[in-house]
Amino acid sequence: MSEIKQQSFEQSIPSIDAIKHVKGESVFTNDIPHTKDSLFAAVGWAEKAHAMIKSIDLREVIKDPDVKAIVTANDIPGLNDCGAVYKGDPIFIKEKRWIKKY
Repeated sequence: MSEIKQQSFEQSIPSIDAIKHVKGESVFTNDIPHTKDSLFAAVGWAEKAHAMIKSIDLREVIKDPDVKAIVTANDIPGLNDCGAVYKGDPIFIKEKRWIKKY
């Protein structure tokens, strides 16, 4: 291994957020107060892992007056991917596929 690569493994790199974390000054999403017009999201999960979902009946969900919208894979134009580090991490699955494990 070259000397440059070896040094990069041995050298500590300080976190840019470390001081705020230790002092309790970091702001996380749960720390931000909700406004009266905040909109919340809920996720519907499959009841069985790796099961083929043939249909979804949303009739009861749509009847709820608090439901403002239902979003599916068909509603995402363009790239349906939220993988910041590993590409290929879809927001919503549209077709049958196996998700790779990291």
